[in-house]
Amino acid sequence: LASGLWGGLLPIPGITTAVVGALLAILALAVKVSAPMVGLAVAVNMALTLPDIVLVPVFIAGGARFLDAAGVHASCDVQSIAATVAEHGALSALRTSATCFAGAVLFWLALAPLAYALTIGAVFAVRRSPVAASASKGATKE
Repeated sequence: LASGLWGGLLPIPGITTAVVGALLAILALAVKVSAPMVGLAVAVNMALTLPDIVLVPVFIAGGARFLDAAGVHASCDVQSIAATVAEHGALSALRTSATCFAGAVLFWLALAPLAYALTIGAVFAVRRSPVAASASKGATKE
C-alpha cells in the first residue's frame, strides 16, 4: 500500500508504475510480496494519477528550495513550465526544465521516509481498531 501511495505521487507522471514496481522489488528483498499486495499497490498507483498531476507544481517548488539550498540556481517557474507543456508537450518541458524536475524528485525522495512511516502507521492503526477487530471476528464466524 505504501509503495502504491508514495510511488504514485512521483513528480514525473507517466513513470509511476515503473517506480512502484521497483519499490515492490526492493520490498520483496525484505518481506514476502504476494500477488494481492502487488495488485493493491498498482491499483492505488493508478488511482493517484490526478493527484499526482496536481501535486507536480508543489514538488517542483519544494525541489527549487532544495536546489537553492545546495547552491544550484535554476529557473523553476511553474507557470513557464506549464506553458512549455501546453505549447510543446510534456517531453519538451522535461528536457528544458530537467534540473527543476530533478529537484522535484529529490524533494520527493526526502519526504519518502516520512510518507512511508505515516502510511504504515495508519495501516496498523486501522488494523488494531475495534471496528476492524469486530469485522474480522464476524467474518470468521460465518
